[in-house]
Amino acid sequence: MNLISIRVILLRFDIDLGITHVVRGEDHVTNSATQTQMFEALGAKPPRFAHEALLVAAEGKLSKRLGSYGAEHLRAEFPSGVYVETFENRRREKAVHAILTQLGADRSGLLSDNEKRQVRIILYGHSRGGSAMVQLARELNQRGIPVLLTVQVDSVRRFGVDDSKIPPNVARAVNFYQPNGMIHGRARIRAEDPAKTQILGNFRFDYKEHPIYCPEYPWYDRTFAKTHTEIDRDPAVWSRVEALIRQQIAPAALKQD
Repeated sequence: MNLISIRVILLRFDIDLGITHVVRGEDHVTNSATQTQMFEALGAKPPRFAHEALLVAAEGKLSKRLGSYGAEHLRAEFPSGVYVETFENRRREKAVHAILTQLGADRSGLLSDNEKRQVRIILYGHSRGGSAMVQLARELNQRGIPVLLTVQVDSVRRFGVDDSKIPPNVARAVNFYQPNGMIHGRARIRAEDPAKTQILGNFRFDYKEHPIYCPEYPWYDRTFAKTHTEIDRDPAVWSRVEALIRQQIAPAALKQD
């Protein structure tokens, strides 16, 4: 079942439950027109939508995911010499701009060969963010910019993006996934050029016997994307992610200290 089918099912639930008002974050304003058309296509009166300002942390929108807090931990642990930022998966262009700015690229977005040799970039993402992250790594590859490490957590393929192939500018890549539910991550990633990229592993997690309690997530996440939500909420996964990132950035940070 694809994401479009799931959205239709969720709308059908809203119609059957008689939902008349929807209050949500302002980042969903652009979804309202499409969702209104979908309600009308199903022969139902659309609910009234209200959009509130987002709760923000230092990195921007406060994510329901532990990844947001992971970024905060890394930022606190390495207060100087390390730039830590989070982006929504649809803000890839903003991420590219931020990277080039931090690397000191000129106005044309170009880096010298010496600047490229000093680059230490780590990228990680969950769900469609994992797929967007691979796409970002490819864009950096086109610019000749190396990436130290990519981390995918239950990566879900975006349309037109093959998130299973890691581009050759990435030195190391790792994949964490769970195989259950309507939405589940990619089970295997591979290097486009094994001579240039080391795949650290494809690590499988299963929450059937040891579920993760996620009371703060919306009911539709817990119903239709239960295990996908659980890996997102699993402290063991994010501890390993942080540990991998820390291993890569600690040597550089120590040199600057």
